[in-house]
This record gives sequence, C-alpha cells and structure tokens, in this order.
Amino acid sequence: MDHDSWLLQIFHPIHHLLIIFINNNLKFVFSIGNCVEIKNLARFFSLKDVEDAVQNHILTNFAKFVHTEEFLRLPVDDLCGILSSDSLWGQSELELFRASDKWLQHDMPNRSQYIRQVMK
Repeated sequence: MDHDSWLLQIFHPIHHLLIIFINNNLKFVFSIGNCVEIKNLARFFSLKDVEDAVQNHILTNFAKFVHTEEFLRLPVDDLCGILSSDSLWGQSELELFRASDKWLQHDMPNRSQYIRQVMK
C-alpha cells in the first residue's frame, strides 16, 4: 500500500466522523457574534440544517445582528437573501435601508458594484 492510499483510507472515516460531529453540534454553539463563520462552515460541509438554523437565528435577531461586525462581513448574496426574506419581520423599510447602507458604506470601494443588487 502506498503512502497516499494509506492516508486516504484513514482520512475518509475521520472526515465522515467530523461532518457528523459538526452537524450535530454546530446548531448549539452559534450566536450573533459568530453566526457568519458558522454559516460559512455549514455551507462548506453542505450541512443544510445547520445553515438554515443559523439563517433563522439571524432573521429572528436581525435588529441586534445589524450592530455586529458579523453583519459587516456578510457576503452580498447572504445579505440580499436576508433582506428579501419573508421571515424577516418587525423591521421597517427605513431600518432595512439603513442596514443596507451600513453594509455598503463599510467597504464602499469594493461594494459599490453591489448597490443596485442590495437596494432592490
């Protein structure tokens, strides 16, 4: 057995156990302060139920989330998904506009290309 084959035989079960562990535990360790990282990790490992739980947490706590560094680190597609979600309630159009503007202003040189996408 060559070195690479041996490594693959060991890595595959470890990788599988890691995904099971992450899937079973990530839902319980996220907060407003780490939810973007957890969502990205869940997306990387294709853990849809964890990703959905984080998204629901963000939507439920959007008024607090907007005031975090995590909000400012959101990828544009995630931001647009949140802003257009039917599950985002209790926010006025003005509050959503201000949140969008805050995200854009945080890195305007790089985010100006997304103004139309974010503001629609």
